[in-house]
Amino acid sequence: MGKDSIIQQINDFRKISNITIREISEKTGINYQFLTNVFNGKNGISVERLELILDAIGLDIELVQK
Repeated sequence: MGKDSIIQQINDFRKISNITIREISEKTGINYQFLTNVFNGKNGISVERLELILDAIGLDIELVQK
């Protein structure tokens, strides 16, 4: 599964869970505008940062990859 698909799943989950991009930014220390661009498909993201986001919203990478 590619990063784009994982980002889409994270985005879907955060919307269903009413988690804002601002909250993810605050929990991870990742710049809000950068995250907005990631979730809008304008920026790529490293695996390390993906893991930070998953931790911040309480998802496990293995659950997302299935």
